[in-house]
Amino acid sequence: VAELVVDNCRSTDGEVEGLTDEYTELEILSMVNIGLSSLSKLPSLPKLRKVSPPGCPRTTEVLMAVKCL
Repeated sequence: VAELVVDNCRSTDGEVEGLTDEYTELEILSMVNIGLSSLSKLPSLPKLRKVSPPGCPRTTEVLMAVKCL
């Protein structure tokens, strides 16, 4: 899977429903309206290159964080 949309899937205790360690090939991730408050429990996504929603002030921070996990 290269693209995953988890829009409107609420974040529970820092985890995103549907986003698991099996997505190592993920390149595009859409997380519109999920209420994520921390990146600490996101899986490592080494090939991630695009996070939606675009224009989000934390998009670059999210990309760097999940690549380094």
